[in-house]
Parts: sequence; structure tokens; C-alpha cells
Amino acid sequence: MKRSLLTLLALAFCLSACAPAASAPQSEAPAAVTTETAPAEESGQTAAAACAGNIRGNGDLQQDGALRYSIGYTDPSEGEQKFRVLVLDCDTGKQTSLYTLEEPAQTVSKPFVVNGTVYVFTDKTMYQIPAAGGEARKVDLSAFFYPTSMDDTAGYSFSYDDSVNNFRCTRLDLQTGELSQVNLPAQTQEIWALNEPRIFLCRLVTEVPLPSVEEEEIYAAAMQNAICEYGWYDLATGDFQKVAEEPYYGAEQSDGTKRRREFKGLAGGRLYFVWRMVDEESVTRSAGIESCALDGTDWQSATDLPAGSDAVWTLEQNDALRWIVGGSSNLWVYDVADGQTYTDCAVSQTDGWVYALTGNDRVLLSLDPDLYGDQYPGGYAMEDMDDFLAGRTDWMPLELCGEQIGAGTI
Repeated sequence: MKRSLLTLLALAFCLSACAPAASAPQSEAPAAVTTETAPAEESGQTAAAACAGNIRGNGDLQQDGALRYSIGYTDPSEGEQKFRVLVLDCDTGKQTSLYTLEEPAQTVSKPFVVNGTVYVFTDKTMYQIPAAGGEARKVDLSAFFYPTSMDDTAGYSFSYDDSVNNFRCTRLDLQTGELSQVNLPAQTQEIWALNEPRIFLCRLVTEVPLPSVEEEEIYAAAMQNAICEYGWYDLATGDFQKVAEEPYYGAEQSDGTKRRREFKGLAGGRLYFVWRMVDEESVTRSAGIESCALDGTDWQSATDLPAGSDAVWTLEQNDALRWIVGGSSNLWVYDVADGQTYTDCAVSQTDGWVYALTGNDRVLLSLDPDLYGDQYPGGYAMEDMDDFLAGRTDWMPLELCGEQIGAGTI
């Protein structure tokens, strides 16, 4: 029973061919930094080749500065379905076509932009398309593969397997198309690729290995004393550097509440967490944001969060955490860059959604087409970040290519 939505958020979006603060209490001082070789499952998996460059993925790999890439597709009822790689210029708001995929496909990943190349995965084929235009390279794969993270020479697919209570990692060599399995620590529950040479993860430490979640009573009993360890993991060597730990259900306080952490991202050389004080009914009584250095030292309080901050999510910019966002009807935004909380944002959840930040300091909005479709084709718009935070609604409509687009993928 993982507390994370990582698997859903990080999986590559596929299109179907037949459908469109207060400081931490002294009793909860962070654990001392330790480095060890993490135990891996006996699964025949191998260590990965050393990473080339940083592993990216928790940011938005569709975004490259002021350019944003997406997949457009034609209506199959109008003839043979075509998929195209589209690029939105976030300076002008105009979308153009970069490349048309050569062959029909059942599934198509969202684009991934790495070092001037746009990668698209269709069924068992990898397309490598120059972002500047030109001839694409196609690589046949031995199996379906949709990455969640990439470095300069490899793609990584992290997927959770309930049968073993762990993530599985598949590595793709971007040059040869070779697929291999990579070791992960036992009982890994969450994974983040933070534009660093190592991945950041949360693993469970239990007195005995966890049984299947289907054995509900035994599983629940084992989780009572489980410890969550956060730390850095080297895919090539298997070394694990612990940064922090806490009981799975939170550290009990003198008033009976429990203090829990949720990791949110990395920015400016610091790891950011949301903390919560939760009562016996799992109701959040208070919450805030805190951060620490990359090695788990120097914990600092950032801010308390507004009341009703049960749902909190993040938006990244240029591969780093930028906004922590929450609210039930009216949104609030904590901007990591200036340490301020903004409560008069330009949209509420009844109007639409802010789903991406661009490299040129704009927000991309998905608006309710029933309310705004006449002014903003497809319900898409953008706005300067400062204007959004100030509550101004001078939204810029986008000039789209007219093809169907998967929700939230422009």
C-alpha cells in the first residue's frame, strides 16, 4: 500500500490507436548519513552501466526551454491514423509539426527531449528525431518499452510489481536498443529522477520481508513497525546513501498525533518535503514545508501550509522543483524560488488546471472547454508565471495544429 502516486505520474503517456512551518521536533532528528550496498532481490538482475550525465525524469521531459513537444493524431474514422510530433513555441504560442511517424502503431509514448534529440516510442520501435529537423533514426526493440527517466545514453523504465512489493527497473541503451534489468533495493516504494547521477528513493525496512498485499492481516501487522528510509541509490554500483528515516505511519507526538513526511523534489541543492500532523482519524491537523541538504543535514523550516492542504502536488521547471501547489477549490502556490506562498492565483479548480511551467517563465493552462472553449481552442492557454500568481487572467490562446491531443500533453 504505497503512499505514492509516482507510478501513475511518471509513466509515459500512451495514446491508443483506436481512441483519442515549524521545525522538526528534537525527537525526530534526521538519521546520520550512512552509505551501504543495498540488498537487492535474488532475481537475476544486473547492475547498470555507469550513468552518462544526470538521470532526468521528475521534471518534464517534454519541455526544452521555451519549446514543448507533444504527439498529435488524426481521427481514425477519417482514414489511416497518423501520428505526428508537434512542437509548441512558448514564446509565440504557435504549434508546428516536426515529424510524422512512418508506420501505424497501437501505442505511442509522449516525446522525451534529451540533448537536442526527441525520442518517441511506438510499440517495439524507438524513434530518434533531431529537434532541429532532419532525418530520424529508427531502432527496433525486442519488447515494448516506455521510459520514465533518461540520461544521456539510456532510458529507464521504473514500474511497481505488487507481487514482489518492489519496483522493477529496465534499462534501454539508446544507441543499440538493448534492454537489460537493473537491481533495485528490496521493498523500494518510491523513486525520483532528480537530474543527478543517482536516483532518490524511499524503501521500506521491515523485521521480515513483506508478504503479498493479498495477505491483508499479515501485511498490516508487518507494516506496523516498518521504517521508511529516504536516500540516494547508484544504479551502477548498488550503493545506497541514507538521508532520512521515519516510521511508515509517522512519528508519534506527545498529543497523540503522528508526524509524516512526503518528499516533493529538489531545488537549489536542497531536498524539499511536506510534513503533516495527522490525528487518529488520518485528518491533517497542520502541515508545512521543510528542506535539508542533499546529505540529510541542515534541516530548515520553509513555511506552514494553508488549512485544507490534504492534496499537494508539484510543478517542475528546467528539471528542478519550482512550485508546490495545493488547495481544494482555490489554488495556493509555494514558490521555491522566492520562498513565498501565493493564494490569489489566476485559476481555481472549477476553471481548469495549471499543468506545466515552461523554461521561459510561463504557465500552461488546461481550461474547462465548456466555459472557455470559444476563446481558447481546445481549452489550452498560457500566461506569464508572475501574472498567474498575481491573479491576472490575461491568458494567451494557443495556435494549435488542429489535431487531437492527449489530455494535458500539449
